[in-house]
Amino acid sequence: MRRPSCCASSGWAAVAAPPVRVGEALSRRELEVAELLGRGLSNTDIGARLFISPKTVEHHVGHVLAKKHRAAMEAYVTRSSLSSGRARAAK
Repeated sequence: MRRPSCCASSGWAAVAAPPVRVGEALSRRELEVAELLGRGLSNTDIGARLFISPKTVEHHVGHVLAKKHRAAMEAYVTRSSLSSGRARAAK
């Protein structure tokens, strides 16, 4: 049985996060963290509001950024593929 993230020992921080799938939606908790981050709260303040440790907040922020980055890269590759395909078709 897994321990809740709020009870994770400090030894868990060394474990890498699972790979993020392209286009994967944010979890409910990631959305909560992103919203509070957007309001300018620190990891410590977010943790206090959500009853999780600042380190857990840090992990959620990392997941949000990874998912955002992957989605942006996917969109870029799609646009690049479409525009280079149009350029080849025009020749």
